[in-house]
Amino acid sequence: MRSYRHHFHAGNHADVLKHLVLMLLLEHMGKKDKAFRCIDTHAGAGRYSLAPPGPQAEWMTGIGRLWAAPKLSPDLERFRARILGLNPGGNLRTYPGSPAWAQMLCRTQDDIRLFEWHPTDHRALSGAPALRADPRVRISAADGLAGLKALLPPPSRRALVLIDPPYENATEYRAVLDTLSMALQRFPTGVYALWYPELALAAACKLPAALERLPAPWLRAHLHLRRPGPDGTGLTGSGMFVLNPPWTLAEQLTGLLADLTRLLGEGGQGGWDLRQSPENSSARS
Repeated sequence: MRSYRHHFHAGNHADVLKHLVLMLLLEHMGKKDKAFRCIDTHAGAGRYSLAPPGPQAEWMTGIGRLWAAPKLSPDLERFRARILGLNPGGNLRTYPGSPAWAQMLCRTQDDIRLFEWHPTDHRALSGAPALRADPRVRISAADGLAGLKALLPPPSRRALVLIDPPYENATEYRAVLDTLSMALQRFPTGVYALWYPELALAAACKLPAALERLPAPWLRAHLHLRRPGPDGTGLTGSGMFVLNPPWTLAEQLTGLLADLTRLLGEGGQGGWDLRQSPENSSARS
């Protein structure tokens, strides 16, 4: 199925969490001189126009709230400043997807591999002048989960893999588990970051516990921000599940998750959850 297009949801609360964690991971990867490979299995269109805002524009209750905040913590301020760099004049018109974050934070010695199989988004991605001119970037019109195997392990033996499927049907939940199991067998020391939705669906509810059984150290950061719709459905929050996380990530996220809950929670409501492998500590609010 190829009906999902991310531009309807660009800049929403899920994007803010996903891209904040991605920023922190890319910054960490860049602290060592040795090159690394950044792989994005569901790259989307790369960048998204937010103007003009309609009454249902999801970014207004996501990045729009961070944009309007008078003061942010240092990590969130750095996150906002990077987006400001794509919006000359200070008016929020463009939101960076994960390919843009990779371009901003990967270095000349690193390489970027992008998968996008929706024909419209692939045309936008491959036609973007900034990506076309970047020698670090390779773009494939393919299923990123299927294409990941050929890219592991990378020559440098360092990689960050972002997996962000649309979860259009229940088979995708099984697919991400199978893909991560395969990836850990081929390249057990890679850093793997998976975004997942908080939904009432049984497959979505079972996914976090299944991820925790994978054979690698893990960290799970989760935000609950919305009430379900009248029919009990709708995206009420989301999480990032990181395999082989940097040891500094949990400390960074503890304060950030509390800030995001305060800024993005519906009517001041919501909560956050930060868990790690059993041998590590857990935090919850």
